[in-house]
Amino acid sequence: MNLIKVIPYVMPGDLIVSGTPQTLRTTLGSCIAVCLFDPHLGYGGMNHYIYSRSSEADAGYSYGNLSIPELIKKMTDLGSRVSSLQASLAGGASRIIPSNGLSAGQKNIQVAEEILLEYRIPVVSRDVGGCYGRKVRYSTGSGVLEVELLEDCLSACSTTGKSCRTGSSS
Repeated sequence: MNLIKVIPYVMPGDLIVSGTPQTLRTTLGSCIAVCLFDPHLGYGGMNHYIYSRSSEADAGYSYGNLSIPELIKKMTDLGSRVSSLQASLAGGASRIIPSNGLSAGQKNIQVAEEILLEYRIPVVSRDVGGCYGRKVRYSTGSGVLEVELLEDCLSACSTTGKSCRTGSSS
């Protein structure tokens, strides 16, 4: 008998937390996935937000300033303490940097770093920035973040002179 293992996919504007070990996956361009892990309880979760900020309190999980605090809340609802949480970040690609400021990817990275700093949650691994997207797998039971750059990254970045990765994978 063949068993097919279904790996939950975190859609844009969604988040998933789990008190049991499982692997979550998503695909990112300028979007960000914030992955939280509680090493004491072995719990984890991931969000996938599209936009950095919304001023409307009920705008949903598509906005980092709303999605990240909700991800933290859902982790604490499972029994985690904020002081125990560790974060991993992925995404925030920018193919074009606008002349008038930060790209959408850069804004998304910035809001994640600001909110995690506000909550004093350390970022233990990151794979952010650059010019192309990523496929992400995250283990909620171990906190391991696996990132695969999308195939056309190397050739496209070499023609634009940009780095595929500006962050580091740890």
